[in-house]
Amino acid sequence: MFMIKKTLISIRELRNLVKVNDNFIIIDCTADLIDKKYGSKKFAESSIPTAVHLDLEKVLSRNSYGIKGRHPLPMLPKFLFWLKSHNINNKTSIIAYDRNYNLYSARLWWYLKKIGHNKVHVLDGGLDAWERNKFHIKKNYIKKYSKQKFCKRISKFKEFSTKFIEFNLKTKKFLLIDARNNDRFNGLNENIDKIAGRIPFSINRFFLKNIDDNGLFKSSQKLSQEFGLLIKNYSPSKIIHQCGSGISACHNLLAMEHANLLGSSVYIGSWSEWIQEKREIISQTYHTKSL
Repeated sequence: MFMIKKTLISIRELRNLVKVNDNFIIIDCTADLIDKKYGSKKFAESSIPTAVHLDLEKVLSRNSYGIKGRHPLPMLPKFLFWLKSHNINNKTSIIAYDRNYNLYSARLWWYLKKIGHNKVHVLDGGLDAWERNKFHIKKNYIKKYSKQKFCKRISKFKEFSTKFIEFNLKTKKFLLIDARNNDRFNGLNENIDKIAGRIPFSINRFFLKNIDDNGLFKSSQKLSQEFGLLIKNYSPSKIIHQCGSGISACHNLLAMEHANLLGSSVYIGSWSEWIQEKREIISQTYHTKSL
């Protein structure tokens, strides 16, 4: 049986995987934070053969009417039903990709890890890498998945609540890393959420800094060096990733895992949940204030 133990899978490794009659599925996670139909439209235009599309809004998050942020985690029974409907079980190897520098596939990767599924990998370079190195995938290479149920298992991957983030403002035992671009982090521009700014005592690491000029993740050595300079004396287990709604935060966490900086966590509610009540923020004037 062909085994992959890495966080990222290359096109070459994917080619080797599909040569054997193994239990795997390819999932297209393409989405857009503004255009909710973008993912399904793009999937209909082009995709990796045999892939299925996963909808960010309908499957990988739930509607909390903004109270828990824009993209709170899905209800587990509903997510497990989606897995079952695609014959995915605990033995299935899942390959996730998208058209967005693996922004959305990182969210699927993290959530599957969180519910205890370790056989999940992100296709490095996403659809662009596939387009540059296409190869044929016959449908009869795809194993008929058994009807065995997918069961949640214990996982080391954690998420933190808004209450914990508020408490951490006092203790500062954890370092909060914001994955949004620099303008949104500094409150100079905000085209998604209703209020601009950032959570106090957070630092910035735009998720696209994890990607090289070829659209691939930087080497584990390079990412280890960059994140090491960023987190300084904090251990990886004391790092909490956040962004606007718990999407690009997962990209930074994935990059740290790829760099063998293991054990960081995610604040899923992120900025869009933080601003729902009167909490301290830092605006474009760089002063802490209450909403």
